[in-house]
Amino acid sequence: MLYLIFGCSVSGLEQKIDEMRLGNLIGSGGRHTCAINHRGVADCWGDDFLGQSSPVPDQLRQIVSGDQHTCGLKEDGNVTCWGAAYAVDGTISDVDRIPSETFVDLSAGDEHSCGVTSNAEVRCWGRDVENQSTPLSLAVIDVAAGGKHSCAVQESGSLACWGADELSQSTPPEGQFLQVSAGMFHTCGLLRTGEVDCWGDNSSGQTDAPSGHFVEVSAGDFHTCALGAEGSAECWGLDSMGQLQVPAFDLTHISAGGSHNCGLTSEGSTVCWGSDSSGQSTASVGFRAYGF
Repeated sequence: MLYLIFGCSVSGLEQKIDEMRLGNLIGSGGRHTCAINHRGVADCWGDDFLGQSSPVPDQLRQIVSGDQHTCGLKEDGNVTCWGAAYAVDGTISDVDRIPSETFVDLSAGDEHSCGVTSNAEVRCWGRDVENQSTPLSLAVIDVAAGGKHSCAVQESGSLACWGADELSQSTPPEGQFLQVSAGMFHTCGLLRTGEVDCWGDNSSGQTDAPSGHFVEVSAGDFHTCALGAEGSAECWGLDSMGQLQVPAFDLTHISAGGSHNCGLTSEGSTVCWGSDSSGQSTASVGFRAYGF
């Protein structure tokens, strides 16, 4: 099938999806950040009150950060998580521990996480107070875990969401999407044209997406960031801690957290901005990303 992606006719949507998944080398959480270093293992900094910044020594190919937990995708496709027990193994919920299946993509939310299996199915674990960890039966290419809701891009390109919907964060628009990212009470998606569309809570302007073409979108708690094709980033929404003040770097990946953001530069280093109350924006000295 032929799709129009970012203004160019491209065959092989699967290749584009794989390229995006390879970008999950850094994850901004509530007050911590984790990234995969040049040795292929996780390096974390910031708040470690519940162990969210004390990673396992496994070789990883993806990493994602929630409010107080972190999950990594191991080389064999299995998932490992650390940090808050309620988000890792469902200790205070009815959700089972991390499924023992092979995954290709992960997303960490406030107190739950979701992943796409090698069979293109969604699995979630962690708290389930609003059914955010009870996914619909779908064939998907991407998934996003948010505050108390989750969304997924179906193979058809349309979106499906479940969980809390008090501010319409789980009521997606129509359209053909490539990627989705969920914040605390809002959600944003990257259309196959490269434009960004957002919905849900807009109390801080976090759904007022700018015009233009992007290659990645990442929703924080009450703000959103997107990465342009040339490596420049734009952020919008709440700016209480300087999380919208994007530094002048060429980025290959961006991840929005609670009140901070981090990105990987084209040289493999990290750059973070916004709140640094727990050291979440102060990367480990000498950090070098995997592949550099």
